[in-house]
Amino acid sequence: MNAAGAPLLDGLATPARRAALGLLLIETILQDRRSSLLDIGNRLADIGRLYGPRGHGEASDAQALSNFVRVFVTPILSYLGYERSADDLIRAMLLRYKQRCEWFERDRLLEIAKAKDARNKLNLMEKRLKADLYRYLFDSGMDFAVEPSTPARSAKPDLVSAKLPSGRKLVLEVKVCDGVVSSDGIAQGIKQAKLYADDWGEPVGYCLVYNIATSVTLEIAGPQWDGEFYTVNLGSKQVRLIIINLSSLTTTTLIRGKIRRARVDVSKLEK
Repeated sequence: MNAAGAPLLDGLATPARRAALGLLLIETILQDRRSSLLDIGNRLADIGRLYGPRGHGEASDAQALSNFVRVFVTPILSYLGYERSADDLIRAMLLRYKQRCEWFERDRLLEIAKAKDARNKLNLMEKRLKADLYRYLFDSGMDFAVEPSTPARSAKPDLVSAKLPSGRKLVLEVKVCDGVVSSDGIAQGIKQAKLYADDWGEPVGYCLVYNIATSVTLEIAGPQWDGEFYTVNLGSKQVRLIIINLSSLTTTTLIRGKIRRARVDVSKLEK
C-alpha cells in the first residue's frame, strides 16, 4: 500500500499483468447487477481517488475518474494495441510468403514436393517445402531455430523465431495436404500449434498448410476467417491457420467440374 492507502502496482511490471488487473477489477465491479450506473460511477471514482497526486486535497469526481482510466483502463488499451501490432508483423510476413509461393513459385515448389524417390512419403514432401520456408524467413532477416526442444515435451515445433521487435515469437507448425491422407493431419497440426504456443509462452500459435493435391481445394469448417487466416480458439490460446494453395486447377478440371473439396472440420477442437 502507498501512503494514500492504494495498492502498489510496481510488481505488475509487464503490460499483460497491468491489463489483466484492470480487466479483472472492471469485471468484478460490473458483476453486481443490482448497482445502478450512478453507483458504478461512484465506485470507480472512489478507487481513482486512491491513485491521485498527494497533497492536493480530495480529487473531484472528474479527476478521480481520470485517475481510474489512467491506472486501470489505459493499460488494457495499450496491451491490445501491442498485441495487434505484434500479430500484424507475423501475419504480414506469412502472407507475403503465401503470395510469393502462389504467384511466382507454384510450379517449382510442386516439382520439389513431388520429386520421385524410393521413399516418396508425406513427411519427405513436408521436409522439402519447409526448407523453402526457412530460406524465405532467413532472407527476410528473421532469426529462428528449427525444431527446438523444450523440457515440457519431446515433440518439437517446426520453427520458433527469436523475439521479434514487438517482443513476440513466431511459433509455427507445418503440414502438407496431398489429397491422399486424411484431413485429420491438419486438425492435428492445429492442436500441435496450440501445445507449442503453451510451451513457448506465446498467446498465438501458427499452422501453415501446403495444399499440393491435384484439383483439390481445402474447405475449412468451423473457425473464423478474415480473408487471409483462419482463427481457431483453443482455451486461452489462439491458432492462426494459413493455407498455401499449390494445387493445380487446370481449365479442363474447372470446365468439367472435377474439382474435389477436402473438408476439414475443426469446430470440434474449439469445444
